[in-house]
Amino acid sequence: MKEIWKFPIESQSNPIIINMPEGAIIRDFQTQSVPKPNPLGEPPKKQSQIVTIVRDLEVPTIWAEVDLNSTKTEERKFWMVGTGILLRADFPYYIGTTQMYQGALVLHLYSNRAYNNQEPK
Repeated sequence: MKEIWKFPIESQSNPIIINMPEGAIIRDFQTQSVPKPNPLGEPPKKQSQIVTIVRDLEVPTIWAEVDLNSTKTEERKFWMVGTGILLRADFPYYIGTTQMYQGALVLHLYSNRAYNNQEPK
């Protein structure tokens, strides 16, 4: 059996190292809005108090298809760069691009080895 799992990228330094089940197939890379914790520790009481996207945290996230029968994990290395930043030759495999903060920040994700029969870009 297989499931889609998400892997939030919480590190802000490269390389990004994520342990995934062996053979996981990367399916997507986007940002996901995650509500900020309420500083008072209480849930909103009125509709007008519901957290809006503007106050949410945007977290770059990888979604991968994983085999639930896999008993091993493997360390995957990624490199995330903004537009206009030099690319690294040792991370030639393009994963995807995402935008944060209404397009003010555009991030591109690369890997050091092929996953899903990728060709270097």
